[in-house]
Amino acid sequence: IRAKKLHKSLGIPLCFLLFLATLSGVILNHRDLLQQVDVPRALLPKGYLFDHWNNGAVRGVLRSDSLAYIYGGVGVWRTDSALSAPAVLLDEGFVKGGDEAKIMSMARDREGRIWVASQYRLYRLDSSGERWEQQPMPSSVQGRLADLQIRGDSVLLLSRSHLYTRSLSSPAWTTYELGKPDGYTGRILLFQIVWALHSGEYFGLVGRLIVDGIGIILLLLSLTGLSYTLFHTRLKRLKGKSKETVSSEERRQLAQGLAKQDRWHRLLGRWTFWAVCFVSTTGWMLRPPLMLPLVFTKARPLPGTSLYSENPWFDRLRAIRYDQKTGHWLLATSQGFFTMEVLGAKPERW
Repeated sequence: IRAKKLHKSLGIPLCFLLFLATLSGVILNHRDLLQQVDVPRALLPKGYLFDHWNNGAVRGVLRSDSLAYIYGGVGVWRTDSALSAPAVLLDEGFVKGGDEAKIMSMARDREGRIWVASQYRLYRLDSSGERWEQQPMPSSVQGRLADLQIRGDSVLLLSRSHLYTRSLSSPAWTTYELGKPDGYTGRILLFQIVWALHSGEYFGLVGRLIVDGIGIILLLLSLTGLSYTLFHTRLKRLKGKSKETVSSEERRQLAQGLAKQDRWHRLLGRWTFWAVCFVSTTGWMLRPPLMLPLVFTKARPLPGTSLYSENPWFDRLRAIRYDQKTGHWLLATSQGFFTMEVLGAKPERW
C-alpha cells in the first residue's frame, strides 16, 4: 500500500513533465522531417531571442567590393563594407526553415561570384545579386556540411566526414579519403554512444522507431494513470451518496472504467518496464552529474551500428583553411588541429 501511494504521489506530478519530455524526444528523433518547420521566436523564452546579433547570429563576414555579407545562425545579411548601413536579409532562393538558414561558410571566387554553404546545401548568388541558386552537391554527402573554401579554380566543400573539391567550371566533385592520423584507435566519447542509444539512432532507423514506440507507451502509461486516478476519485465520492442521488448504473460504469484503466496501466507497465527504465536511465546519464564520467571515457562503437565507420574522420571534420605562410592546409576537427601538405595527404597533428 505504501509503494502504491508513493507511486501515485510521484507519478501524478511527473505526468506533465513526462509528456513534454516524450513528445519533444519523438520530435527530435525525426528532426530531418521538421527542419523546414519554424516556431516564432516570440513564443520562446527570452534567452532564445536574437538581440544585437547574439546567440550565434554572426559566424563571419565576407567583404566583396563595396558590400559586406554577414552570415551565421540567421542566414545572410547584406550591408556596406564599413558595416555601418542597416543590414538587409538576403534569403531569396534559400530553402525555407530555421535549420536551413544556418550558414556555415561563405566564399568569393576569382570571378567575383559569392558562394554559400548552409548546413545542408550549397548556393551561389546569381548575376543580379538578389537571389541564391542551389548548386549540385556531391552524391555521397550525408548529414551536415562543415565548411566551404575557394582557392584558385577549386571549390572545397567540407562535410563532417569527407572533403570534396570541384572546379569552378565543372559540377563534377572529387572525394578525398583522408588517411588515418598517428595514434588513431577508432574510439569515440562514451557520451556519444549513450546519446545514440537513448535516441535509438545507434541502431539506425529501426532503433529510432523502437524508441519512438517506447515514448508512446510512456505517454499511454501517464494517461492511463491519470484516468485511473480520476475514476477512483469519482467513485470514492459516489460512495458517500445515496442510491436515490446516484443510480446503480452510473456506479457500475465508473467501476468498469476504473478496472479497465487499471488493467491497461498494469499491463503496459509490466510489458515495457525494462525498456522504459533503459530510455529513462540513458536520458539521465546525458545530464550532469551523471554525464561527467561519460565525457572523460572513450569506447569503440560496435560494427554495424550507426556510429561505426571505417572512415577515421567520420563526423569529426569541422573547418579547413589554407595557410599562406607555409603553403599547407589546416584542418580543424573534434580531435584537435591537423595540417596537410596537399589536399588528400595524411593529416599530421599540428
